[in-house]
Amino acid sequence: MTKAEKITRAKADYDEVYEAGEKAENGRMWDYIQNYGDRSSTELMFMAWNCKYIRPKHKIVATNVSSRRQTFLSNRSLKIIEKKYFDFTQCPKSQYPTSNLEGWYYTFTSCFDLEVIEDIGLCNANIFTHTFNWCGKLHTIECIYPDKDTKFNKAFDNCGALTYIRVNGVIGQNIDFKDCPLDVESALSVMRALRNFQMDVVYADAYDIDGFVYTQTYLDEDGDGNGDILIENPTGNVCYTFPTIYFSEATLALLDSTDFSTYPEEELPFYHLDGWRCYVETKRWNIG
Repeated sequence: MTKAEKITRAKADYDEVYEAGEKAENGRMWDYIQNYGDRSSTELMFMAWNCKYIRPKHKIVATNVSSRRQTFLSNRSLKIIEKKYFDFTQCPKSQYPTSNLEGWYYTFTSCFDLEVIEDIGLCNANIFTHTFNWCGKLHTIECIYPDKDTKFNKAFDNCGALTYIRVNGVIGQNIDFKDCPLDVESALSVMRALRNFQMDVVYADAYDIDGFVYTQTYLDEDGDGNGDILIENPTGNVCYTFPTIYFSEATLALLDSTDFSTYPEEELPFYHLDGWRCYVETKRWNIG
């Protein structure tokens, strides 16, 4: 072996040993951060880390109710959040419906370089509060899982690149995508998830003192077939306002210009001749 070959071999051996040592040190760091995989809460865990990727040694399975709070807040260089490393499906729902701090509270806010959030289990929350706000490069949210009571408080504000989102669940509260240029498939996914209030409307007869019959309209909130919330009283006064879906100008233009007759029937939640606006309004939703 020549001297040059010996030098090259020695450098390769050194690099291999260095890389192994670096990997071992990285593993020890994650053991410390994650308590050897036993850490159950991720509240504030990666706030302001300023790294492109977060790939812990042990898959993070959050089981504490506050784990969603500001987990990745202001991680300005973060590019992707991967389901291989994160699972929030076991994070319980708060017992307090109005609690912001136990929902998706500023979870990804100001992650300026974030582009993709894989399906990590965005579920079991009463409220999404500023969840994705100021994620200006975020173009893909693989899936969210709301229920009819889940509220959205400026969740998608300033998401000027968000084109892809899938909704698996029910949207029953105001939801605002006015800053998001959603594509047609994403808008259809949102529309499919809108609660069908028409199915939950109950009509009841009411008699005045002269024996005249008036119809009162109620919302069956708990699904027992009886009216729980008065929508319209016998004199026609509106007592309840149905929620609103807000799409961006770009998405509205896209939806209005799309020839839905070219879509297979199974891909549309509505009959193409009726149009998407009629479908949304038939569910008693307002279009903002």
